[in-house]
Amino acid sequence: MSIEARSNRRYVPPRRVVPPDSTPRFAARRNLLHLSSSGWDLHVDDVRAEPELTALISADACWLLAYQDWVSRRPRRWQGRAWRSWRKEEAALAAEQDGLVRASFARPSLRPQSSA
Repeated sequence: MSIEARSNRRYVPPRRVVPPDSTPRFAARRNLLHLSSSGWDLHVDDVRAEPELTALISADACWLLAYQDWVSRRPRRWQGRAWRSWRKEEAALAAEQDGLVRASFARPSLRPQSSA
C-alpha cells in the first residue's frame, strides 16, 4: 500500500497565527539573528555572506511588529464587528507568517533555536 501525494490539491494558507516565542535567550551573545516567524536563528556571518538574507530578516521584523500591534488591539469578545475584523487580520498575518516560514526553510544556513 502506498500513499500518493495529490498534486491537484489547492494550497490553503493557515487561518491562525502561531505566536512567536518570547525574546530568544543568548542569541546576541552567539552572534545569531532570530527569525520570530519561524523560531529559527541565522548566524551573522551567513547574513554577511548572503546579502539577500537581509530582505528576509527585515520582512520578519515587520511581521513581528505587525503581530505585536495586532495583539495589543484585541477587542472584547462581545464586540462582534470589531472581533470579526480582528480575526480577519489574523488570517492575513497567518498567511504572511506562512510565507516567511517557507522562505526561511529554503535557506541552507538556518540553525534550530537552542534550548539552552
